[in-house]
Amino acid sequence: MSNSYFKFKQFTIHQDKCAMKVGTDGAILGAWVPLPTEENPQILDIGCGTGVISLMIAQRLEGKAQITGIDIDEGAAIQASENAAISSWAKQISIYHTALQDFSPNTKFNLIVSNPPYFTKSLKNPDAQKSKARHNDELPLLTLATFASKNLTQGGHLAVILPPQEAGILENECFKMGMKTVVRTNVHFKAGATPKRTLLTIEKTNTEENPQLTEDDLTLAEAGTDNNYTTQFKTLVRDFYLHIE
Repeated sequence: MSNSYFKFKQFTIHQDKCAMKVGTDGAILGAWVPLPTEENPQILDIGCGTGVISLMIAQRLEGKAQITGIDIDEGAAIQASENAAISSWAKQISIYHTALQDFSPNTKFNLIVSNPPYFTKSLKNPDAQKSKARHNDELPLLTLATFASKNLTQGGHLAVILPPQEAGILENECFKMGMKTVVRTNVHFKAGATPKRTLLTIEKTNTEENPQLTEDDLTLAEAGTDNNYTTQFKTLVRDFYLHIE
């Protein structure tokens, strides 16, 4: 997925200005994330990159939402703005170049979604833009949890995709702040393989409440192959991927 653009069924993502191109993690999260049930919800996409998740959510909600995307990288913010502007949902999506730590919204959000950077101790990429996009120096999981606890509506949700270990860290931090996991999906890249990603939906709730946890699995491909997608995965992304009907 390293082309200068990536075409979906209802929109096109240009990505020549972005360090992080359209990838499986973001596409899975955009197609999977449980959507708010409120009328015209407020949604925030943290680290929006190309804007792909914002656009997938806008498509799923048929434009009936106000979506804000933020990114610390100026090139990504410019690109996400351009991608939103040429889509059918230009009026519903606003993109800002800012770090989360400097972002002071004037509203609370029904949904905060993020495909956050998660590398902590690995060797950094010599490309500073790619390093910033991939490593969590600029967006520690504690910062993400703290922001969500302060800026979600009561009953609102934080939805992310992370490796299992980092997902557990985020769950623990959120729990300390009165937020509880309501959906946990273990992502297997191939049938029978150990999960390499975890999708989480974490709810801001009263500490005395005990929302029910739904835990399940998502498998992308059958064993022994990279491109023989499972029916489960094809159903998830069918409304977006051109080559899946």
